[in-house]
Formats: sequence, structure tokens, C-alpha cells
Amino acid sequence: MNIARENGRGKIVVIGGGFAGLSAAIVAADEIRAGGGVATVALVSDSDHITIRPRLYEKSPESLRAPLRPVLDPTGIAFVEGWVTAIDTEANTVSLKDGTMLTYDRLILATGSVMPTLPVAGVAKYTFSIDSYACAVAFDRHLQKVAKTPGAPGHGTYVIVGGGMTGIELAAEMRNRIAQHADAPTADAARVILVEIAGAIGPEFGDNPRPVIDAALDEARVERRLGCRVAGFDASFNPTYPDKSSNRNGWVSPWIFGLNQGPIVLMIENHESELIWKTVRKSARIARGLRRAGFRGGWLDEAALVTTVRC
Repeated sequence: MNIARENGRGKIVVIGGGFAGLSAAIVAADEIRAGGGVATVALVSDSDHITIRPRLYEKSPESLRAPLRPVLDPTGIAFVEGWVTAIDTEANTVSLKDGTMLTYDRLILATGSVMPTLPVAGVAKYTFSIDSYACAVAFDRHLQKVAKTPGAPGHGTYVIVGGGMTGIELAAEMRNRIAQHADAPTADAARVILVEIAGAIGPEFGDNPRPVIDAALDEARVERRLGCRVAGFDASFNPTYPDKSSNRNGWVSPWIFGLNQGPIVLMIENHESELIWKTVRKSARIARGLRRAGFRGGWLDEAALVTTVRC
């Protein structure tokens, strides 16, 4: 490729310090040297480390980074640490958050992707992700706290939303991570649940690899909830349970709960027409079970009278 300008000089700016940006900068520098050019290459990133992002599902995310300069310096690629705030394609400039402005002749945008926040109530406050290095570290610290504290809310159940590649890898690795932070018995007793809106795990991969994926999840004892849409994440509270805090709601759980819409719909119908309640009262088996459990009075006596008359 012809990188140098007509006057024999040029400047290439690469935005993004991930695998794509790093590869683009190195290839550009190699092409310049191979062609005898004198153009310069600069890589701009908000961090002087590259994150091995495809492996953030693994334990010890702090170890999944490597410094950029030992790779860039020998190739003559300049490194600029900063956050890009604007690109002017007419003036050929890149503006950074600290006020620095870079000029370019060729610009390579390789900033990668960022997982959008799910449009679900409570997701930002009550959930974790492994989309970035900072997110993965925060999740690992939270996992360590929960896994090593027996009896803590959420200690025995771990829910992963999303049955794509990342969700599959995290679910299959979860017991190893629990064992790392706690012990093997704790990991063995834990429930790991993978929730996917589609009717199959990894729907984008097709049918061919699915037996292998299912076998791996079976071996890792991962429960699957397919065809499920997350309705929301929120803390629960019980105002009748005493709590040492001054919260007016009494005991408040800080953990995540996914809500099934079915029971909510039934509750609404029951409130409006008492349909569910009336149906329950008609069940002789339920009435008989309640009497055997020692319950008396109210509709149970009415049910007994109806049963006697019918006999």
C-alpha cells in the first residue's frame, strides 16, 4: 500500500490499543520500512496496556494485560496515551481530552466495541459484566467476596445472562473460579445457570457445534434456561423482617433477582376477579391437605359443607 504522501513524508494515526489497532500500526510500520518510506506511525490509546479481551472470562483478570511500549518502541511507532474526543476529517486532526491535538494524513479507527447497557431496569446497579478489563476486575472481586462467604446472599447460585460465546465460556469456567476464591466443595455445590432468550445455546453458531457445546456445559453442570427474557434486576425487601439498618423497608437484599412475568400476571388476575383463589378453593385435594396440616375455619369449613352436601 502507498502510505507516504507525494512529498515523501506522511503521518499515520491509529486510534485504539487493542489487537486490531496494534496489528494495524505494526503492519503499517513494516510496510513503510519495506517500501523505503519515511512516514511516521502513532498509536493513540487510553491505556498503555493491551487487554487480552477474549480471555476475560478466565480467573485472575489482572494477569490478562501486557504493556504496549515493549512492542511499539522497537518498531519506531510513537505512543500517545489519551482519550479521543473529536475527529475533524476536513482539517485532518484528532483532539484528545487533555487538549492535545494530533494531525494526520491517514487515520485508522480501531477502537473496537463496547457492550451496550441492556434496556432492563436495575441492570446498571445490580449486575456485572466482563466486557472490559475494569468490568472483569470488578466482577472478579465481587465473585471473590460472595464465594468465600458461606451463608451470604447469592453464595450458592450464579446466573449468567447471554448464551453466546462469552456466556458459554464464563459458565463453563465458573466452578473453577469459585474454587479459586473459596474451595472445591463450595464450587461443587454451587448452581451455575445460563439464561438465553433463543431456543438454543449459541444460536449463531448453527447446529454442527451444538453437541460439543452442550457436552461441555453438561460436564461443567451448567443449568440452561432457554427462551427466557430477563424482565429486570432489582433488590428485594421484607418490611416485616427486623434489620439493624435504618432502612424504612426493613431488611433489604443487595443481590439480583430475575422476575418471571407469569406469576405477576396471575396475581393481577387474582386481584381483579379472584379467579385463582376461587379455583384453588374448588380443589378437594388442596382442602384435604390443608385440613391434614391442621388448618380450620373460613372457606375450608364452607368447602367441607359443600362436599358433604354433594355426597
